[in-house]
Amino acid sequence: MTLFSQSDGPTRVLVLAPHTDDAELGAGATISRLGREGAEVHIVAFSAAELSVPKELPPDINREDAVRSAGELGVPADRVRVLEFPVRRFPEHRQEILETMIRLRTEIDPDVVFGPCSTDRHQDHSVVNDEMLRAYGRKTLLGYELPWNCINFEASSHVEVTDDDLKAKVHALSLYRSQESRNYMSDEFCRSWAYTRGIQSAMELSESFEMIHWRAAL
Repeated sequence: MTLFSQSDGPTRVLVLAPHTDDAELGAGATISRLGREGAEVHIVAFSAAELSVPKELPPDINREDAVRSAGELGVPADRVRVLEFPVRRFPEHRQEILETMIRLRTEIDPDVVFGPCSTDRHQDHSVVNDEMLRAYGRKTLLGYELPWNCINFEASSHVEVTDDDLKAKVHALSLYRSQESRNYMSDEFCRSWAYTRGIQSAMELSESFEMIHWRAAL
């Protein structure tokens, strides 16, 4: 059984990432599953976080790595976009971010949208969540968790993933050369996270999401 199904063609999925690597961290194994099932997945990162890149690396390194990483999850390069909003400054660009999302809504017309959950404390993530609700409030909306940003998270929906999906997620994350020192990029963390959510949902492995809005077409 496929995760989502549409009678008029493949499900169109839009994954909104405040920064490069957020899509893979929050929903990487689910993206892999969706790709296996024939969904048309698009990833849009609003920032390559150039100001956060270690000084010994090229500032724009995350742009290249985002495309390579998405490819490991089955998302082709022409469905990956990295925009140019400045990291940690999204509140100053709220209207432009909303207008970008509205343009994407017209262009892609997604059936399902993934983005940061409503309790994510990072200022950039919070803006993307807020504007996602405005731009895609009539779509199925799922909020992914990044535990280091969330004190509370409502795991109200669970997606079963395979070990191969999880391996694809871990490998995709390993391609971000600027993030090698982050402990949450490790195989150990990602696997324990998926096991924990799997136990919670009576599955072997899963990723969990906040169910923000559900739209079932008849």
